[in-house]
Amino acid sequence: MPSIGRLHLVAWLRSKLIMNNQGHTSLGLINALLAHFNVPIHHAPLLLLKPYLEKQPQNVVLLVLDGLGESILNYFEPQGFLKKHQLATIKAVFPPTTVASINTLESGKSPKEHAWLGWSLYFHEWDRFIDIFPYQDSLTNEKIPLERGNAKEILQYQDVYSQIATHSDTKCYVIHPHNIERTGEHFETVYSQNFEETVKIIRELCKDDVRKYIYAYSPEPDYSLHVLGTKNLEVGNKIAEMEWLIKTYLQDVKDSLIIITADHGLVDIEEHIDISAIPELNACLIRPCFLEPRCTSYFVKAEKKEHFKTLFNQRFHQDFILYEKNDPFLHQLFGEGHPHAKFMDFIGDFVSVAMTNKTIIYKGKRDKFSFSFKAHHAGMTDAEMNVPLIIISN
Repeated sequence: MPSIGRLHLVAWLRSKLIMNNQGHTSLGLINALLAHFNVPIHHAPLLLLKPYLEKQPQNVVLLVLDGLGESILNYFEPQGFLKKHQLATIKAVFPPTTVASINTLESGKSPKEHAWLGWSLYFHEWDRFIDIFPYQDSLTNEKIPLERGNAKEILQYQDVYSQIATHSDTKCYVIHPHNIERTGEHFETVYSQNFEETVKIIRELCKDDVRKYIYAYSPEPDYSLHVLGTKNLEVGNKIAEMEWLIKTYLQDVKDSLIIITADHGLVDIEEHIDISAIPELNACLIRPCFLEPRCTSYFVKAEKKEHFKTLFNQRFHQDFILYEKNDPFLHQLFGEGHPHAKFMDFIGDFVSVAMTNKTIIYKGKRDKFSFSFKAHHAGMTDAEMNVPLIIISN
């Protein structure tokens, strides 16, 4: 196994690659689309899209297949339709997880700027951990009423749809799973029962003689990958079916640029480490660890910080890098731009980043279901960070 020095070097080199290719990321992707709709941008655009956007397609479609990292696509469909249309490999934002990535694609901001950093966020305003997407208590699974001044309001931003509406004559649509409510002033939501319906809706919307931006999200294959792992035949069949539906319904859509990518990839997990079961480390914590099992935040007692750092590195230096909250490198990982007012709250006193195939959880938190996850994401491996950029242009 590599030493802690080696892990730091690998992480530094990967971060340097990310920093030097800011446009070559999902953040660069959405900024390229915003620039196409005359929106002033504050991050480097993905220039690979320029020749396609210069053709001024009537329909610009962004289809996000949750979890379909490049390594997963290469494993299951190395010669398939999607690989044949893959233009490049780009980087997911860090951490490579749905909460951070999707909010980048819907805001044009880096995770440091929008502060949707992970599944479970700690809000000192209520001394509460909140699973921010389903909006429920992380420790009890209790649904939280969306009252005035709620956590989602604190993290509210101007979405890309309002930006596009302000600067261009473009109709925006959001195609979403039927069980996830989406409302907004500047886009029309179309709910989908399954992926076949999603691609059919895209095809139908593109027939209208109106300039459009269509954002479509599929929760698969992420859900299946979590449960079954990255090499499971059933997952492969799911991806093959999705690929066939894309080819059948989207390959000949006229006057359209269809961009297909993923929010992150996944890795198979060999061990879930319950930090609450390690008395020496647990005694250092003020409250349970949170954020994500492969990108984990810790609030540590002031008098125990050096002790925690020493113990953690002794036990886990082969698999995780531990950063202190003021480490400039850590801040770079979360992206460019001015940090959100909640950013420092959410990274706590320390953040550990997974570099191998393990997770850190805290028994009793909602992410206790991670014990059964065969695959996960949010760490700094290539399998999690590398996502395909797929283009269908007619």
